Amino acid sequence: MTCVAVAYCTPDYGDYADRLQASADKHKVPLWLNRLPFDKPWGDAVCYKPKFIYECLEAAKRGIYGHGVEGILYTDADSEFKRHPPWGEVLDFDIAYHEFQRSSVHNVETLTGSMWFRNTDDVRNFVWAWHGATEGVRGVHREKTPEQDSLKKLLAMSSEFGLKIGQLESTWCWVYDDFPKLYGNMQPIIEHYQASRVMKKVKRGKWRGRDKAKA
Repeated sequence: MTCVAVAYCTPDYGDYADRLQASADKHKVPLWLNRLPFDKPWGDAVCYKPKFIYECLEAAKRGIYGHGVEGILYTDADSEFKRHPPWGEVLDFDIAYHEFQRSSVHNVETLTGSMWFRNTDDVRNFVWAWHGATEGVRGVHREKTPEQDSLKKLLAMSSEFGLKIGQLESTWCWVYDDFPKLYGNMQPIIEHYQASRVMKKVKRGKWRGRDKAKA
């Protein structure tokens, strides 16, 4: 059984990606990190996510990551492995993600920071459809979550793709500042630092120099 993690980053996320790579090495997680040679606007970089995952699934099919790859774990470049993933928790699912609701008055969010994808043609077809749906809303949600919104709509149709959908525990996509307030003291598998918040504040001239590794 082989599972690999995948991620991509633009040059301005290079320091975060270095930390992700170091954490993957420390916890013996095979990581394929694609460092894009050019910057993308935040919205474009987010919209690229489904296409990137599709490209990784195609690479897995062709044996680029080695033979017998069960699936891939996508994680954002500004995340960090805190321990080795318990792969057995996801192997029964074709796709797994985490749903997050900040409070009873907030909408349920389909988080895409860490996601599991089985290495099958049905999953590839679904992810390609996700890519197309995300491109369809490009530019409509400039400061929001186009890839989350398109994924949420497609997941409602997952039975048409013949997929078994699962829920990741919060520890797989632990948001460093929000999740402790909601879930208490837990040991994350992957911790996310929400670097886009820093980037937006820098561009708006509101950044006061906090440690960006914890921003």
